[in-house]
Amino acid sequence: MRKTLFSIALLGMVSLGAWAACSPGVVVGNALGWQQPISGTPGTDIYCKFWEVGNSAAANSGTLASATMITAYVPGFYVTSNWGDGGVVGCPTGCPGACASNRTAFIYSILNGGAPQFIYMSTVFNGVQGYWFFDDITNGDGGAPNYCSPVLIPAVVVDDVTTAYVADLSWTPVANLRGFYDVDPGVDMITGYGLYYTTVPSGGSPADQIAGNWTLIGQYAATSTGVTGLDLSGVAPAGSDEMFLALSVLFNGEAAGGFRETYYVGTPSGSIAGPTASGVFSGFNAAGQGGQITAQWNSDVETNVANYQVYWSLTQDAANYRTGSSPIAPTGDGSHYDVTFTVPVTRASNVAYVKVRATFMDGTDEWSNVAKVTLSPFGTNRADM
Repeated sequence: MRKTLFSIALLGMVSLGAWAACSPGVVVGNALGWQQPISGTPGTDIYCKFWEVGNSAAANSGTLASATMITAYVPGFYVTSNWGDGGVVGCPTGCPGACASNRTAFIYSILNGGAPQFIYMSTVFNGVQGYWFFDDITNGDGGAPNYCSPVLIPAVVVDDVTTAYVADLSWTPVANLRGFYDVDPGVDMITGYGLYYTTVPSGGSPADQIAGNWTLIGQYAATSTGVTGLDLSGVAPAGSDEMFLALSVLFNGEAAGGFRETYYVGTPSGSIAGPTASGVFSGFNAAGQGGQITAQWNSDVETNVANYQVYWSLTQDAANYRTGSSPIAPTGDGSHYDVTFTVPVTRASNVAYVKVRATFMDGTDEWSNVAKVTLSPFGTNRADM
C-alpha cells in the first residue's frame, strides 16, 4: 500500500504546474509497475527517451534530462515524466485535449557493466487515468503483468574474416519485437539494428559503448541473424590497430543514428586485427577530382608478378567492384605507378573505393589496401586510407 500511495502522489506532483512545451502538460508515468532489475544512475549509465509512435519527429522528449524522467524506488525506477516538461519537443497529436488515439513509447538504455540492455514500452492513452499509464502493460515479465525486465542488446560474433576484410557476422536477434505493451500494437516496435565499429591501438579495448561515439557501417532488419560476406575493407584498421563491431537497437522504423535508438551499442565483437605488411605493395593511395581517380602505388618485390589491375566500386560490397584499368605490366622491384581512370559521379553516391590486384604467374593474386575517395567537381580530394 505504501508503494501505491507514494507512486500515485508522485504522479500527482509531476502533473501539476505550468508546462511550456505542451500546456498544460500530460503525464507519462506509472504507479505500480516499476521496471526491474535496474541498477545505476540516471544520466550516467541509464538514459531514457519517449516519443509519440508514428509522430516522433514532431513529438518527443527532446533534451529532457534522464534524471527527470524516472524516479528511483526499490527495486527499480518509476516513469515520472510529462509532455509539458522543459526540453520536450511538441505535443502528441490532439493533446492535451483529445489524446485517446495516441500511443507513447518510452525506452530505458542501461549500461549494465559492459553488456548493455534496454526496455521498450508503449501504451495508448488511458482516458480514465488521464495519462500514458504504464501500469496498463499486459505482457511484463518481471514478476507481475506490468513489471518489465531489461533485454540484452544483441552481441556481434565474428564468424570469419579474410585477409581482404570480407567478414561473416552473426547475432541472436531480440525475441520480443513488440516490446512491452498494454494492447498489442499489431506491428513490430523493434524494427532494426545499426552496425557500428570503432578502432583502437593493438591490445586495447573500446573506450565506451555509447553509440554516438562509434561509426556506422550499416543497418539490418530486426529479424536478421547476421550478414555474410560483408566487405569491411573500406574501414579496415591500420596495421597496428584493431577494430571492434557492435549493434544498436532501432525502434519504430528509425534509421541508425536517429532519435529512436538505444543510447548504447551492445557487447563488442572480438577484435579484428590490422593488415600485415604486403609482399608486393609497399604503399597505396588514391585521389580524385570530379569523376577522375588516380590510383598510386609503389611495389616492393615483383618476382613472378604477371600484371596489376585497378578496381573500383561506389559501395563497400565486394561483389560491386569493377575494373578501372587494363592489365598493367610490372616494371621492376621498387617501381612507382600512377593510373588515372574515370568513374560516374551522382548526387546519391559521390564516394568511391579503390584497390589494386597483383596477379602472379601461377594465377594467384594479392590485393592492395582499399582507398576511400570522395569525388567532387571542385578541388582535389585526398583518400582516407
